[in-house]
Amino acid sequence: VCSFVDGIGPDGILDPVEYVIDPQFSGLYNVYDYHLKNVKPEHVTRRLADLQRPWNLAVSLHAPTDELRARLIPSRHRHTLADILAACDYYREKVNRMPTLEYTLVRQLNDAPATAEALAALARQHHCKVNLIPCNANLPHFAAPAPAACRTFLEILTASGVQATLRLRKGE
Repeated sequence: VCSFVDGIGPDGILDPVEYVIDPQFSGLYNVYDYHLKNVKPEHVTRRLADLQRPWNLAVSLHAPTDELRARLIPSRHRHTLADILAACDYYREKVNRMPTLEYTLVRQLNDAPATAEALAALARQHHCKVNLIPCNANLPHFAAPAPAACRTFLEILTASGVQATLRLRKGE
C-alpha cells in the first residue's frame, strides 16, 4: 500500500493515513505494510519523522549522482542528493525504519553496472533499501532495459550487501 505525500498537517496526509491503519477505525492495513511515497523529501520527510509514526518511507531517487538526476528529473521537481539523503538519515534516526530509495531503470541512461555500484555505495552508507522499477515509458530515449540487464543491476546491489527488490513487469 502506498500514499503519495505532497503535504502534511491537519488537512494533509496525516488523518487519512491514520484512518486506514488504525484498528479502531478501518484497520484496513498493517502499519508496517504501509509505505509513504514522498515527492518533496526535505521538509516533508523531516515533518513525518517528527511525528514518529512507524510508517515506511519511499523516496524517488532514480540516479546516484546529481548530474545524472538532472538528465532524468525536471529542475522544478529535483532536489540535491545531499538533501534527499540527509532527510532519509533523519527519518531513519527518528523513526527507526529503513527508507526505500525508488529507482526507475532507464535503458542506456542509469542502468550501467558502474551506476549500480554507485547506488549500492549510497544505499549502504545511508542504510536504505532500493526498489528497482523498469521504466514504463515506451519512448525512444526513455525505455526499460532488457530484463537480463535489470536482473544484473539487482544482482550488483544485493552482492554489495544492499537489500533490494526488482518490480516485475507484467508478462515477464
